[in-house]
Amino acid sequence: MISFTGTSRVESGVGLSDSQTLAVGWSQSSSSSNVTLSAAIRTDDLLTTGNWYVTTAIGPTATEADVVFSGSYSPVPRSSWGVTVDTVQRTLLGSGLHFDPGTYYLVLVGPPNWNWWAMGRPDPTITLAPGFTIGNYYVASVPWAITLNPFAPENSGARYIFEMESVDRAVPLPSTLPMAATGLLALSLARRRSVPALQH
Repeated sequence: MISFTGTSRVESGVGLSDSQTLAVGWSQSSSSSNVTLSAAIRTDDLLTTGNWYVTTAIGPTATEADVVFSGSYSPVPRSSWGVTVDTVQRTLLGSGLHFDPGTYYLVLVGPPNWNWWAMGRPDPTITLAPGFTIGNYYVASVPWAITLNPFAPENSGARYIFEMESVDRAVPLPSTLPMAATGLLALSLARRRSVPALQH
């Protein structure tokens, strides 16, 4: 349904930690079942984990009721990575998921010692199933506190790798729902470190 391919070189990308959160939006005009969700996330710490959320809104107006799926992930060690978008190993986030037509956001959170969400340079080829559209990427950084998370657009132009696959055929609707880039996620997440520059 959403896939990233290409022979472009993979770069480490942007940091995920307890002080920086990344999100990406997508819309779908058809339902999808038995979905596997993954992303290209690397780590230098074999013991580290992170959290992921799928929500229907992000930002100060969002609530916990907007979270439709959530879980933890174990990122791929740096040594096991391939060098291209095609060969880089993906980190499994969740499986057996069901999505109704609508707009969603994948939100990724890391540990205090940083994970990295990878991107391809130059941009990879993104293949979308009929009725699917990728929206914007967003970033949020807040100090150590239980606080609202005011996301803002991530303007580097990078395309961070995430994918959705389903063994069940999507059921189309009569019309395509528009992409609604509305709302910003309010998750009570702890934050405490400064944001590093992109790594290559």
